[in-house]
Amino acid sequence: MSDAAKPDRKRVTLRDVAREAGVSLKTASNVINQTGRMSEATREKVQRIIDDMGYQVNMAARNLNFQHTGFVTLAVPSLKPPYLAELADHVIDAARKRSYSVYAITYDGSDTAARHVLDSFNNTISDGIIMSLPEGSELTPDDLDVEYPLVCVGARTTWGRADWVRTDDVADGATAAEYLFRKGATRLAVVGGAQPVRPGGVACRRGWQRRDASARDYGRLREARA
Repeated sequence: MSDAAKPDRKRVTLRDVAREAGVSLKTASNVINQTGRMSEATREKVQRIIDDMGYQVNMAARNLNFQHTGFVTLAVPSLKPPYLAELADHVIDAARKRSYSVYAITYDGSDTAARHVLDSFNNTISDGIIMSLPEGSELTPDDLDVEYPLVCVGARTTWGRADWVRTDDVADGATAAEYLFRKGATRLAVVGGAQPVRPGGVACRRGWQRRDASARDYGRLREARA
């Protein structure tokens, strides 16, 4: 049978190599590009698998990766909440100062929708994604193991797969308590909230308690759940 008549063999991707080697996509990419910090044993293992699997760099895709589009993508669950609207404003302002424009897209906040955004990203129209994640997000390290720049806002961790930004919940709680006390409040109430309380809520409560830690003020903290 001639080569032309043989069935097409599935092209080996860098993700296939990373999976076979048991490393992240970023580590496999670093081996290809001879960059990054890793043990020599890991580098040799990945290179051996690259050779064994016959992986070849997709030069067309690589060339696209090095072309700046002048756009970044901002993905948020909604633009209705004041916090997310303000986040979008700040991202757009920061991008404008660097001669970038922003594609703002929304998803329904579910992990399934977030995965779709990550999987369908097109690096020919945008250089990377800034993604706002709900506190209860259960995305996995594999979900965040992408080949393009990704920054997660609000994530508790990204397992080293992507850059991430989150607020200091303890400091935020203390700031909120300080504001209320200055307005004349004598007792603080925590009303509602997810049960069990999520890490962000626990940290905020710790901030309130620290602000109210003196013997004179401690009795002012009360909790009431509706």
